Amino acid sequence: MHRALLRLPLRALSRQLPSRSIISRPTLAPLPSRPHCFSVRFSSSLSPGSYHAIADNTMDSLTRTLEELLETTDSEEMDVECTSGVLTLKLGREHGTYVINKQPPNQQIWLSSPTSGPKRYDWDEERKRWVYGRDGSSLRGLLEEELNPIFEEKVEFEEGV
Repeated sequence: MHRALLRLPLRALSRQLPSRSIISRPTLAPLPSRPHCFSVRFSSSLSPGSYHAIADNTMDSLTRTLEELLETTDSEEMDVECTSGVLTLKLGREHGTYVINKQPPNQQIWLSSPTSGPKRYDWDEERKRWVYGRDGSSLRGLLEEELNPIFEEKVEFEEGV
């Protein structure tokens, strides 16, 4: 059967594979052949209640910090809104729009950045922060790195972001 699958076109192959797989929480592990690259390994997940508490706290913290930051600007094009677990940060035509949202089925927070593109963050219980599985960077670190030049001041988010 495996040899037959190798000869199928990609569309046909996707119909042959199971539509659901069991995936739990990722952890980072360097690839032995390429130490600068990371692979995603999965471990146990948070309880649904714990995920929602941590993710809601993160979204509230992000919203609060961004609202305070926007109060210091006089731009009419900039706005932040958080509704139903989706945070939208509009920075005008020049800088674009960030969208950050909860993904309860995956227990992740997803970020769509006009600068770095889409990323999916998993909660790292050991480091107490949201971490991108491909490079180990944190949600907080990426947002601070991308927003500092836009606001021309040091943007700092609370721990746990």
